[in-house]
Amino acid sequence: MKRILALTVAGILMVSSTVSVYAADASTTGSSGSESITTEELMKQIQELQEELKLSQEKLEKAMQENYQKSQEDLKKAQADLQKDIQTGLDKTQSDLKKDISDTQTNLQKGIDDSKAKLENDLQTGLDKTQKDIANTQSDLKNEIANTQSDLKKEIANTQSDLQKGISNTQTKLENDLNSTQSILEKEMDVNYKQSQLDLLKAQAELQKAVADSEEKAQKQAAALQENITALRGNITTVEGNITELQDEISVLEKAEGDNTAKIEELNKKMAEYQATLKSYEEKLLDNTSQLARLTTQIQNLANAIYAKGGGGSSSSGGSGGGGGNSSSSNDFYKKNNLVGYGSTIIGQGGHVEINGGKSNITFTLTPATGGQVTSATGFASGIKGTLLGVVTTSSPGASFASAKVNFYVSGVVDGDNIAAYQYQNNKWVQIPVVEVRKDHVVVNMSQHGTIAFIRVPVLAYVTN
Repeated sequence: MKRILALTVAGILMVSSTVSVYAADASTTGSSGSESITTEELMKQIQELQEELKLSQEKLEKAMQENYQKSQEDLKKAQADLQKDIQTGLDKTQSDLKKDISDTQTNLQKGIDDSKAKLENDLQTGLDKTQKDIANTQSDLKNEIANTQSDLKKEIANTQSDLQKGISNTQTKLENDLNSTQSILEKEMDVNYKQSQLDLLKAQAELQKAVADSEEKAQKQAAALQENITALRGNITTVEGNITELQDEISVLEKAEGDNTAKIEELNKKMAEYQATLKSYEEKLLDNTSQLARLTTQIQNLANAIYAKGGGGSSSSGGSGGGGGNSSSSNDFYKKNNLVGYGSTIIGQGGHVEINGGKSNITFTLTPATGGQVTSATGFASGIKGTLLGVVTTSSPGASFASAKVNFYVSGVVDGDNIAAYQYQNNKWVQIPVVEVRKDHVVVNMSQHGTIAFIRVPVLAYVTN
């Protein structure tokens, strides 16, 4: 704008200069013309022309100012339009970007869902196979144990029947022979005395032979029962191996990727049920062993009674290991099967002692208490108005412990029985905790080995004596 003003002023000055020259030329040519313009008039015209020029200049400046303001408004409008276009572009870009992110997330989720479905399918296939193997193993175990129990019951029933029949026949024959001999002796005492003595000796020999035959047969049947028990123990060992394999499979599942918690908990629950069933079978095995022990004791006691009544032979004095009146063979049977007899009660320990809070395969070895300890326990039970069920001494060579939870087999115990356990410590009987009492079983907590007395008491209370 300043450049335009400068050009305009320069033009005006050129016009003024031209007019001045023209005036000078006119004055030198002559002053006689009537139309000659005086200098004053010319100056006046120039002044008017300058005023018009100034007015034009002001109008021009005003017009240029208006144009400048309009240009500024147009520029602001253009900037606003540009800003709007930029924002529109940004919004569209954001929308496109969000859509791309959404599509990417959708594709990613689809991939995750496909991988999860495949993993769940593979896991379910593995679990189905494991469950099928468990079911097959349980079925086989149940069949084998059922067959063994059935055979064992038949053998025991046959043994008891044959034994009772043999004893009855022998007693009848003995009574008949004795009655016949006594009658002959009474009638022919003087004449046939020597002959009657010979007949009596012969009858005794036949009786001894019959008892020996019965003993041999019973021993064979007992041996058969022992073989069945051994087979049952082998089956239990096999099941324990299967359980170990199942535990390994569970361990593999625990280490596998993915959330297998629910399936693992389900398998652990089934494992616990499986172990409980195995524990029940082990207790039944111990019960069958104890029944066999009682049968062996009954056979020996009957044999000793017959010998005593017949006057032949002498009964061996049994130790506390098999109850009173048993032979050394009966004691050997008790020792072999980790049993101790006291009167009509048999005490055993079948293993699986919990050592320091953990499961184990340790078995506590049981031996008979000394005569002095038995006498002391009998007096102590009488003093607390209880009944002594049995006394045993425990040990576990090579295995030490700070605490042990031990399941003892105690025949004759019933559910809800009030059974207290006392251990002989420093020449006195100290009560130890009984944590469970059920049919034929008493579970106690121990902190050391020693002699334990099981006493049935009127009211169960924890008292240290």
